[in-house]
Amino acid sequence: MRTDTCDTDKELFIRIAEGDETAFIQLFHLYVPQVKPVITTLTKSPLVVPDIVQDIFLRIWLNREKLTEVKSPRSWIFSVVYYQCFNYLRKQSLINKVGPKLAVMQNERPEWKESPESVLQFNETRKFIQQAIDGLPPQAKKIYLLSREQGLRIDEIASNLGIAPKTVKNTLTRASTAIRLYLQQKGVYIPLFLLALEINKFS
Repeated sequence: MRTDTCDTDKELFIRIAEGDETAFIQLFHLYVPQVKPVITTLTKSPLVVPDIVQDIFLRIWLNREKLTEVKSPRSWIFSVVYYQCFNYLRKQSLINKVGPKLAVMQNERPEWKESPESVLQFNETRKFIQQAIDGLPPQAKKIYLLSREQGLRIDEIASNLGIAPKTVKNTLTRASTAIRLYLQQKGVYIPLFLLALEINKFS
C-alpha cells in the first residue's frame, strides 16, 4: 500500500514538474486533509492554517522543477510543512514554546533544503500577491481576505456581509483572476487554483 502510494505521488510530482495544474490540484486534494491537523497542532492557531497551506503549496509549485529528484514525496511534503510552520512560529516569537517538539518532528523527515534563489523567489511572489490584494477594490479585498485569511466559506462570508452567496463567489473569482494577471505582469505564473483556495472544503 505504501509503495503504491509512493508511486502515485512520484507520478504526480513528475507531472507537476512539467507544469501540469491538474496533477497539482490532485496533490492538494490528497495532502491538505493530512497536513491541516499537523499545522494546527504545531501553531495552535486554526486561523492561520489557510495562509500556511497556501504558502506550502506555493513553495511546492515554485520549486516544481526539482520534484523529479524527490525520492519520497510524502516525506518531502511534510518537510515543507515543518519548515513553513517553523517560519511562522519564529516570526510570531513562539518558537520557544513548541520548538523542541517541532525539532523532533523535523528530525524524523528528510531536511527541506531551499536555495537562496528559491527563498528570494518565494518572498518576491508573496510580496507581489500582497500588492495585488492591496490593489483590489475595497469590497473585493474584504471578501478575498475573509476567504483567504480567515478561511470562511462562501455562505459564511455572504452572511457576514449581508450579500448573496453568488455575489461572493463571483467576486472571489474576479479577485483571483486579477491577482494572477498582476503576477503575470511581474513575470510570475501561479495557477489560478492556488489563488482561489477554499481550505474549509478539504477538512
